[in-house]
Amino acid sequence: MATASLAGLTAVPFDPVNAATKHAVIGLVRGYAPTLAAQGIGLRAVCPGLVDTAVLGTARPELDRLSFPLVTIRDVAAALVACATGDDPGEVVVVQPGHEPLPFRVPGVPGGRTAGPMPALPDRLPIGTRRNS
Repeated sequence: MATASLAGLTAVPFDPVNAATKHAVIGLVRGYAPTLAAQGIGLRAVCPGLVDTAVLGTARPELDRLSFPLVTIRDVAAALVACATGDDPGEVVVVQPGHEPLPFRVPGVPGGRTAGPMPALPDRLPIGTRRNS
């Protein structure tokens, strides 16, 4: 199981570097999950919104002023349990205040040679290896 954040699913203008690392976690989970699932290992990601912890630091008063809803530790724990008991490899679970954990469905990549989404890549692809001539 991996913890990312909603920053891994959307743009975050006030902290793009943090968002980039969270996007990387989502990509890693989705990339490794099928291979690990074939070995009986589940890999999923939990993506909470802003969580009510000390990490908020000096932003907390501004969030309070805006009445911005925060995710509780209990909400995150419920999502972790949902992921631990889930059976969908690579699942990404969103955690928002006042809501049950919800799977986020990542859309397929549009385009390609045919109408509809691009076909999935195989588990292994020898990109970067040289052919013997």
